[in-house]
Amino acid sequence: VLLSHRRTGRLVGSFGGWFMNRAFNAIGDEALSPPVDQRSAAPFIYEEVESPHATLQFGGRVEHMNLSAEGSPARSENDVSASLGAVWKLADSYSVAWSAARTARAPNTQELFANGPHAGTQAFETGDTALAAERSLGLELSLRRQTGFVTGAITIFSNRFSGYINEVAD
Repeated sequence: VLLSHRRTGRLVGSFGGWFMNRAFNAIGDEALSPPVDQRSAAPFIYEEVESPHATLQFGGRVEHMNLSAEGSPARSENDVSASLGAVWKLADSYSVAWSAARTARAPNTQELFANGPHAGTQAFETGDTALAAERSLGLELSLRRQTGFVTGAITIFSNRFSGYINEVAD
């Protein structure tokens, strides 16, 4: 669900929510995980404050997730993601943009509960119910040209992860 609100002075933006109710049940010899029920909800907001020479941008998202898998204790997780950025207009066709974002992602069903051969990857996958949320901090600085024959951006960025979730071959 996404709702955009009318401009209020210099403020313009959107807000909404994301919702999921999922009953996952793989059956047969190729079943990779036990049956899992998942309920998730995440309200979010994105706003911009505009002026003639600059735009301030900010947003946030809060996700709540409940998982219950056959044979495992129920799991509940709350994660917060947020961003802040600004765009400065240097001239008619040039601007400088800066942003910072902190994100969080809970492990998915397969990362938590997989236990068996995966026909698509030809690997034996084993989940880890002790996994915590993956978190990152990203910074970005761009010089943009938006009119004329040559348009584009030159960007430098850095992303730092903690608790990065990746597939490890057994």
